[in-house]
Amino acid sequence: MKNIKWIICCILLSPIFIQAQQNYFMSGTVNFEHSRTFLRNNDISDFDTFASIKFAKILKEQWIAGLNLTLGQTTHKMNFNNSPNISSYRINRFGLGGFIRYRFSIQKAYNFYMETSVNYILSNNQSFLDGDDFGAPTKSYSYNLNLGPGIEVKMLERWFLSATLGSLSYEKNISKSVDYENDQFFIFLRARNLKFALNFLF
Repeated sequence: MKNIKWIICCILLSPIFIQAQQNYFMSGTVNFEHSRTFLRNNDISDFDTFASIKFAKILKEQWIAGLNLTLGQTTHKMNFNNSPNISSYRINRFGLGGFIRYRFSIQKAYNFYMETSVNYILSNNQSFLDGDDFGAPTKSYSYNLNLGPGIEVKMLERWFLSATLGSLSYEKNISKSVDYENDQFFIFLRARNLKFALNFLF
């Protein structure tokens, strides 16, 4: 959680430390999501936090390329049959990757774009029982490839709001701790997959 707060501070304070040249841009996204399910006597809750920063260079008017840094945490809590014992697990994620964005139209007020990205994500998993460590922590890593459309809307002179409108993704997960490996394809087109980011040109 401390890393998430650090990234949020970087997103908010970055314009203070950079000079405006409009050859580069930085984009920041912060996302929180909570869900709770009651099934018979079972109480299951999930809480996800996610933060992302993109640093990129405007290569040409239509092309943008850069790096993507992500931090995230998932907490899953389970209470079965009203038991006094609460089991849970927490997953901390760190990701680093690159992306390329192509703008289909260059307008003063808005731009449509298509973006493709490749990311490497390292995950640390820890289980708990009544708040205490339960079992040895495990590590896993994954690679993903994403392709999705989006739109940029100009707000101020150097500030843009962008929205990613879903994506087509491929992901490969590998866990050395339990000798596990799998491949998955995803199509994200639901409303919850709509993500917003604040962009600053410098």
